[in-house]
Amino acid sequence: MLRRIKYHIVVDSYMVKLPEHSHCLSCGDPVPFGESFCNDECKIALEKSTAAEKRKDLRFYALIAGSLIIIVLVGLTYNYLL
Repeated sequence: MLRRIKYHIVVDSYMVKLPEHSHCLSCGDPVPFGESFCNDECKIALEKSTAAEKRKDLRFYALIAGSLIIIVLVGLTYNYLL
């Protein structure tokens, strides 16, 4: 019987300690301790997704700023007409 408990593997009541390792920041596969990515493809994929997320956040902030400007201008126009 094989069970996994955190970073140990239990095989028939004998506990075997896994070697120190990290996980790829992109796909989550195990990599040697101290490394961040399993290969260059994962590194490029993470860079692309990070850049896309930053662009999405920038568009969101621009939309909020534009909406606030329109709300303020409509409010000022409404107060001017009264």
